[in-house]
Amino acid sequence: MERLQPHSLSLVPPTAPEAILPSGAFSFLALEWTSWVISWGGMTQTDIDTRLRNILTSTRVIGLIGLSHKPERASYRVARFLSENGYRVIGVNPGLAGKEMFGEVVVASVADLPKETDMIDLFRRSEAIEPFVDDALANLPNLRTVWMQLEIFNAPARAKAEARGIEVVEDRCPAIEYPRLIGSGALTELVG
Repeated sequence: MERLQPHSLSLVPPTAPEAILPSGAFSFLALEWTSWVISWGGMTQTDIDTRLRNILTSTRVIGLIGLSHKPERASYRVARFLSENGYRVIGVNPGLAGKEMFGEVVVASVADLPKETDMIDLFRRSEAIEPFVDDALANLPNLRTVWMQLEIFNAPARAKAEARGIEVVEDRCPAIEYPRLIGSGALTELVG
């Protein structure tokens, strides 16, 4: 396993949990969390949970790269979940650009995201991640977090983001982490 850099949060489950059940209900698989292998040198699960909780409670505007308009797709369900829990979620998908989803107009590229975007959430293959991170680093002055979804890793993109002081999360889903770490309250109820 590759050694991770100081800002990386990467947990590797023995088997990747299904983030969303076919019925659309989220599966939290509490027992699975206890069996994850922590690959970040020296951090305890409590340390990782604290960092993830801080990311989730300080983030306000998320650029969701790879948003689908199909309700059965994970990117759609995660965007809906995040939006319903108080985040401003702006989809990035050139095929849907100009359409409204979750109260926001979908944009064609990362460069079209509003400057106040502080997190990008990536629903793309691992090998396709780097150009999106490059665009975010070049165009989003308030970017604080690069979040790669389940089973997504990209070492060059991670290194570039970390070199700029950006938090990087790999192989995680915010729609799983939010209820696990924060509960059922909407972000606006929790932090105002």
